Amino acid sequence: MKKQVLTIAGAIVFGMFTVQAQQPAIPNGNLESWTALGSAEEPTGGFLKSLNQITNFPGNPPITCFKEGNAHGGQFCAKIVSANFASLGIFIPGALGTITPIANPVSAQLAEPFTAKPEKIRAWIKYTPVTGDSAEIFGYLFKTTSGVRETLATASMVYTQAISNWTEVEIPFVYSNATATPDSASLLFVSSAGYNFDNLFLCQGSANSTMFIDDVEFIYPAGISENLGNNDLLNVFPNPAENMVTITYATEVQNGSVSVLDMSGREVLQTNVKGNSFQIDVASLRSGNYTLLLKENASILARKNFLKK
Repeated sequence: MKKQVLTIAGAIVFGMFTVQAQQPAIPNGNLESWTALGSAEEPTGGFLKSLNQITNFPGNPPITCFKEGNAHGGQFCAKIVSANFASLGIFIPGALGTITPIANPVSAQLAEPFTAKPEKIRAWIKYTPVTGDSAEIFGYLFKTTSGVRETLATASMVYTQAISNWTEVEIPFVYSNATATPDSASLLFVSSAGYNFDNLFLCQGSANSTMFIDDVEFIYPAGISENLGNNDLLNVFPNPAENMVTITYATEVQNGSVSVLDMSGREVLQTNVKGNSFQIDVASLRSGNYTLLLKENASILARKNFLKK
């Protein structure tokens, strides 16, 4: 099992700093929405993030993720590039996924809240290795009970050869426990597979190994797909909510539905919707955290977490 903590360097090297934690969400797969992050840019709208989050740290860390044109779908894709961190003499693999650096100790969380059971990861990639380097895509589904985290399912694929043109890849999840419902997930694309996410000083690979990524999806039974880049188009308010929740979506749905799931993944409310603004009554729900899914036909358009008071 891959390591779940990324140690970048000691606090003495980087000094004291703070990273603003992002709100958990489902991965951004279309990669159409980006925001400035110092001298770099960062994907928004989901939980695909990059190690560009360390570029404002002392020591002039390299930019390893770039917004690129010539996408497979839409206007933009992501390019991750492995690089040397010259001032520390360490190697940083290009990474995109559920990765959020934190401080004291300097590390990164690789898992985000998630309660679904996908069958596989689907994405479009290109890959240019350098001097025999390799790339990897991996996913994990977890369940924590009484402080003990169990790995329910894994998905992994290593790429050793160049992939010159946009190529669709499908990586199945292999479930060791198919009855339990996940409470968190990890998903990561890495342009150099010789990584150690406990300690970057132990990473191995070649600078400039490059992977392009676009149109990341989770695929569920019955062919239901979740094109994971639309979460920034969905708004849910008020949040926290007490009685009525208003949902707005940036485009109109013609034959849609809204499902509300509790933290065990059980559907507790469902209603059909049409248009781009609708309300649901959540007064009957118990206080707690819930996930709202907006669906149309065989696609999950977007999801958001909300709190019921």
